[in-house]
Amino acid sequence: MKISPWLYRRSFKIYFFIFDFFIILIYLNFLSLIYNNFYFSLYNLILSFFIISINYFFNKYEFKLYSFSLSDNIKIFLRLIINIVVINFYFSFSIFQNFEIYSLLSLTYVFLDFLTKFSLIKFYSRMKKLFSFKNFLFLVDSNLFLDIKKNFSEEFPNTNLICLKDINEIENYNENNTLVITAERHFSNKYKYVKQISLFKFYQIYFENIPTKIFSISNINKYRQNFFYLNFQKLLKRIFDISISLIILFFSFPLLMIIFLLIKIEDGGPILYKQLRTGQNNKFISIYKIRSMRINSEKNGPKWCEKRDNRITKIGSFIRKTKIDELPQLCSVLKGDMSLIGPRPERPEFDKLLSESITDYNFRYKVKPGLSGWAQVNQKYPSSIEESKIKLNYDFYYINNFSLWLDFLIFFKTIRLVINIDDR
Repeated sequence: MKISPWLYRRSFKIYFFIFDFFIILIYLNFLSLIYNNFYFSLYNLILSFFIISINYFFNKYEFKLYSFSLSDNIKIFLRLIINIVVINFYFSFSIFQNFEIYSLLSLTYVFLDFLTKFSLIKFYSRMKKLFSFKNFLFLVDSNLFLDIKKNFSEEFPNTNLICLKDINEIENYNENNTLVITAERHFSNKYKYVKQISLFKFYQIYFENIPTKIFSISNINKYRQNFFYLNFQKLLKRIFDISISLIILFFSFPLLMIIFLLIKIEDGGPILYKQLRTGQNNKFISIYKIRSMRINSEKNGPKWCEKRDNRITKIGSFIRKTKIDELPQLCSVLKGDMSLIGPRPERPEFDKLLSESITDYNFRYKVKPGLSGWAQVNQKYPSSIEESKIKLNYDFYYINNFSLWLDFLIFFKTIRLVINIDDR
């Protein structure tokens, strides 16, 4: 069975996730046995899902030990407080508000949380040393190799990156933990003792994008997939778009009313503004956003957003970081012009500039644009042509690896970014 690159990179994290889920479930069932006189409950299952969701949103499942940074410590504190309060409330109906038991529940949960995190990080480090490749041998253009070496993930500090001039040089590296990366899609059977993959696949696994330098339409998997399977996924995606959009609009309505009032109080200007964007197959669509910039901030024409953009209002800064300004676009999702997940639609003025500067740029519009996308959860908002090239690399990756499961991953990563107020 073929494993998608995004799933391959996250296989150990999924094991971590499942392991933590069962540890929490056993812990809750043990408490139920003590205080409620039964071992298993459907409510324990639901509570376990809730706890691991909170853990995910507050970055417990990242493969790094706890740091001393303020932001990381705040996330740890919030995660523990939320879960402890929920667990204590859940069992409060059985333990009759006994303070000593509340304290014991809290301490045991904190201990369990740190123990699982520490144990799995150590286990991951050991497995990484055992199964990681020692040598990465590249049969590619030297300029491309330098680019790879420059951007290669810090996740592999002990791996040797070597550029070969000739395929016969592989004979100098006869270890089993050697990976050969070539620009060709078909390899020689002469060197069976080393694993070989294409440069196209290497970028998808280790960088999770497809650079414009190696992109070609013939490499895109979607045109070789089963037609009916792909259309079935698109149908499920549409159902997901409509149902989630309605739920978000319903629950965010009170918050939107408060935001609208604050915008009026700040400068008395309009609450919403309309923009023309490029949609699927390069057709223009209209989208609505909550105004986050000062009135007439673009009277001299569109400009790239900057890190400290003085055009943004005080309330605008908050709604941009939390993505609240994007919520009116859910109406475009319901209308069918957009999807919840997909490449972000650009303004025609920027599209013209980017399509002239970047090869195959318009291929990103072969699919429906989205409210959030693979680029948005992996990169800061682009403010130049070079950064837009990187964004396009992620868009190509998304199109090539499209599945409803990848959409779910992007959806939950987006929620995590919003909760952590990550300005992307």
